[in-house]
Amino acid sequence: ELGETLAGGEVNFSVTFEAPNGSAFPRDQPTMTAYTLGQSDALVQTKKNMSMEVDDDETFTEEAIQKAFTTFDLDKNGYIGVSELKHILIMMGEHVSDEEIDMMISMLDLNGDGQVSFKEFKAMAESPDPAKEDFLKGGIPVRTNETVDVQRRNEQAKQKREVFSRVVLTSKVGKDDVFRILNTIRDKSSSKDTHASYHVGYEEFCDLMPTTIYSPGDRRMIFDLLQNEEQSVDSRDLIMHFTNFVYGFELEERCELAFEMYDIDRSGYLSIDEIEAMMMSTNLTTRDLIRKRAENFMMCADLDRSGGITIDELIVAAEKLPNLLYPPQTNSK
Repeated sequence: ELGETLAGGEVNFSVTFEAPNGSAFPRDQPTMTAYTLGQSDALVQTKKNMSMEVDDDETFTEEAIQKAFTTFDLDKNGYIGVSELKHILIMMGEHVSDEEIDMMISMLDLNGDGQVSFKEFKAMAESPDPAKEDFLKGGIPVRTNETVDVQRRNEQAKQKREVFSRVVLTSKVGKDDVFRILNTIRDKSSSKDTHASYHVGYEEFCDLMPTTIYSPGDRRMIFDLLQNEEQSVDSRDLIMHFTNFVYGFELEERCELAFEMYDIDRSGYLSIDEIEAMMMSTNLTTRDLIRKRAENFMMCADLDRSGGITIDELIVAAEKLPNLLYPPQTNSK
């Protein structure tokens, strides 16, 4: 019992924040949702303009589609990316998960670069039924050698997800297994720390694999999925693939592990080439398909424009753009 409560007065305070001119989406603080002053009004006005700028057949005019695309394209690079779409939806009052954002992008992203071009956006806007899987056929030629190759590699990525998800689950692969692989690689490469020192043949690869993965068929399948043109495997790929599926890895822990392996020259910075190599593993895809994503990630992470990113910058950017560096590969929690 503390006795009677007496009013002692009031305390009032206010906090203001003004973003730098030209700020288009959250950048410097991982928990900050920010936008250019007045941008929400511009979104509302754009929506009103689009409702008026329609042809007689009730389709959007070219100008209206271009205005809408420009509104979404916050950094004005000619593409709509994951962070831009999420930012716009938040401003419109829509709260969607990262998985839903990825699904929206993938529905329009014909060439697999993780973003939407104006041509892809226009095809969606002009389609009478964009919910159909083949709606892009009306506005974009979908069967070219390039797109067939992209689809083939997307199928390979899908196979990697299925194989690693199954093997990790059935063989009960844990964090200790991943760190055992890393320690074995450290011992092997300590005297000659180069990219080539991480490459292993099939026998070395089998020695690295967790002992719980005893099936020769599973080992061979994983090796074949990861092997390069020299018919060897970059053991860093094996580790990064496992961290995508093994339970218990925190984001910061994965960033620190990746930084250690890919900062070959121990400069304390990751170059764009090293970022690309790392993102190939985390996104389960090839260098040519990941290049644009890597450039976008570097642009957001390299705050001091030094041409490289530190471990702190990597962690902040990964928290800001989780689906770009570590897209969700499994539904396990």
